[in-house]
Amino acid sequence: MNTPNLKNTLVSAVTIASVFAAQVAFAQTASTPWLTGSAELGYVSTTGNSQSSNINAKVALAKDTKNWSHSIKLAGIGSSSEVSNNGVVSGQRSAEKYNFDYQTDRNLDEVKSLYFFSNYEKDRFSGFDQQTAFGVGYGHKVILKPDQQMQIDVGPAYRINNPIQGSTQSETVLHLGENYFWNFSETAKFEQFFVIDTGSDNTISKLGFAVTANLTGTLGLKLASEWKLTDNPGFNAAGVEFEDLDSVTTINITYGF
Repeated sequence: MNTPNLKNTLVSAVTIASVFAAQVAFAQTASTPWLTGSAELGYVSTTGNSQSSNINAKVALAKDTKNWSHSIKLAGIGSSSEVSNNGVVSGQRSAEKYNFDYQTDRNLDEVKSLYFFSNYEKDRFSGFDQQTAFGVGYGHKVILKPDQQMQIDVGPAYRINNPIQGSTQSETVLHLGENYFWNFSETAKFEQFFVIDTGSDNTISKLGFAVTANLTGTLGLKLASEWKLTDNPGFNAAGVEFEDLDSVTTINITYGF
């Protein structure tokens, strides 16, 4: 089975991220970390009667000070398989998506903050070649405990959609976000998020859950599932409308620092 280009791309990305994570881990001590984060990798390959390759990689970085909180998330997921047509074997991709998310919060006190966010998504197998959004608003921690935290964000945002069919769409939207985490034991945590960006042309909603269990001090096993609902998902080159709902479930090995 020939190695897909998609695999090479994502493996290269996670390798670079892992090297960076390792440098960060060596540069800081456990008592005085200046940056925290995690790197994830999941890969499944089948051979024989069915030949396919599935890979996903994620990197998350966070920096917290008394007055500011910053977070960056990078993710890539892809799937490909080899098909035979009259004895000619060729690779065929069925999924390829990349995400970038950034948010910075200016802490007003322990529970109140002002935020700025931006995100970018490129999905070859959706109605949009690219989607970009950025906005500002108010954040409020409705739960603030040593082992639990929930923040609600609300504010205006500006979204730019580049559909596969049709011209570029841009609109002002209302951004509603919710993030929650719970360290329910010394070795396991639960995370959940919910986002709605609603405008006059389109409403996009995202929901995600994840459970992480530590295997060693830095390595863990993470089960995650995410759903994305798009009211107007767009059309493919043949003029057929895409499905409204997309979902992804992953099981990854994680490295935390």
